[in-house]
Amino acid sequence: MQRRYHSKGVQVIEDYMQRHPEQAFDVGTLLRDMREQDKTVDRATIYRTLDRMTRDRRLIAFRQDDTDRLFYQSAAEGESCHRHLHARCRACGRVIHLEDLFAEDFLRQVQEAYGFEVTIDNSGLSGYCRNCRG
Repeated sequence: MQRRYHSKGVQVIEDYMQRHPEQAFDVGTLLRDMREQDKTVDRATIYRTLDRMTRDRRLIAFRQDDTDRLFYQSAAEGESCHRHLHARCRACGRVIHLEDLFAEDFLRQVQEAYGFEVTIDNSGLSGYCRNCRG
């Protein structure tokens, strides 16, 4: 088993993800949360840590809608986050992991109907979750 280095940046990010398991987040969200939790980690360290965790496939990075900001979500161990679709709520940032059978059927229909083969890595749909539509 590969041993992971747990820097202060990793601890802050993992703590945030544990408290907000279905929430996508950006650097600004992490920094605000750190201030609320009375924690201090340099902004550059947070960026480096997010980059390393993304390369290690512990996080998935994506751009949401028409923004240049990168958002992140947890790629939980044991889940094949890099091989299935995600639905992201535009209002609250909640991330829903779409079931493999549902996603496979959807992707097959897209390919058959449009001749378009979707690559799964970091693929996601956006819209509004049940709570935000209410």
